[in-house]
Amino acid sequence: SSTSSTSSTTSTSSTSSTSSTSSTSSTSSTSSTTSTSSTSSTSSTTSTTSTSSTTLGVCDLGYYGWNGDCEPCPTGTYLGSEGRDLASCNPCAANEVSAEASTQASDCAVCPAGTRLVNLPRKCVDCIAGTYSLEDSESCTSCPAGKYVADVGTSASDC
Repeated sequence: SSTSSTSSTTSTSSTSSTSSTSSTSSTSSTSSTTSTSSTSSTSSTTSTTSTSSTTLGVCDLGYYGWNGDCEPCPTGTYLGSEGRDLASCNPCAANEVSAEASTQASDCAVCPAGTRLVNLPRKCVDCIAGTYSLEDSESCTSCPAGKYVADVGTSASDC
């Protein structure tokens, strides 16, 4: 006596996590097993960019104000902590200047040679032609008689 059987099993699934197993067994048989699996996954990342100079109503370092109304500390000052008004900005030493919105005392420096310190706003300005200055000067000095410097002079020898 002869037993013959044919078995065909097909399994198809499509989910986000798929596991498909088919098995067929028979004696003196023809077996065909097909397994198809499709996995689909979508990942989405959203990033938020803040263009405000405030976090929870507090201004960034170097800025004073409150609730999104922030102003930079002026030249010649710095602010390394929270500040709500202009008086919060710390002044640099008497002969030093800093950039607007400076955040620490080390941002303050003396004016370089070839410039002079001016106030209101506190900044370094270039000496005019025919004059020079050394580092940390509040004024520019005229070149000696018969001498002239066309560009910024940093010492009398530039004249």
